[in-house]
Amino acid sequence: MADVPDVAEREALLGLIVSFREGRLRLDEFYRQFYFRYADLPEESMSAKDWDFFGPIHEKLDFVAENPDKLSRRDGWISSSEFKAWLADFLTDHGQYPQISVKDDPGESSCP
Repeated sequence: MADVPDVAEREALLGLIVSFREGRLRLDEFYRQFYFRYADLPEESMSAKDWDFFGPIHEKLDFVAENPDKLSRRDGWISSSEFKAWLADFLTDHGQYPQISVKDDPGESSCP
């Protein structure tokens, strides 16, 4: 793991999270841009703290569908609106790491 994170990659991932929270990206766009960007990062490109932060978001995206049926829900799938709520809770639980505003109004979100 890198001692100093790749600021450009970290900021790009944070920017995608903010864009999704603010409604500038639909789930399918967020998935395509965030999921594959994260998956393709070399291990040394971010700190352990960054991997620990972005990893659960990446993993949760594996179980998001627009309208999961009962069988899918039983297997842990959630809807896109449930993912957005989960993400807000996740960001709050992580102390707004790394300084993403998670106010009730997603339009007030910001990224340093």
